[in-house]
Amino acid sequence: MKKIGVIIIIIALIITVAWYFSSSKLNGSVKENCVAAGEDKLGYPYTKSPKICCENLKEISAAKEDQYQIIDGKFFPAPGIGSICSDCGNAICEKWENKYNCQEDCK
Repeated sequence: MKKIGVIIIIIALIITVAWYFSSSKLNGSVKENCVAAGEDKLGYPYTKSPKICCENLKEISAAKEDQYQIIDGKFFPAPGIGSICSDCGNAICEKWENKYNCQEDCK
């Protein structure tokens, strides 16, 4: 009976190691798991990590213009809004950017 338990543990370890090495974290294909421009950074991809913005993108607030609060002349997104990835700074005001989360592109 102990042999079966040991065999099951060894098989589980082999499967775990194989899955780990096949994941994009180690093989350099982060591009497959990165979050594209305009996509929700918190919820995408729903089943994978690392949930980082793709190359040349940066994280900005996902808040719409009417979801900002003005405190002492500074603009803050409402709590719990989340963030998205954007190519803010490319001189194009994309539909997910606004004058508060990407001032360089949207004036």
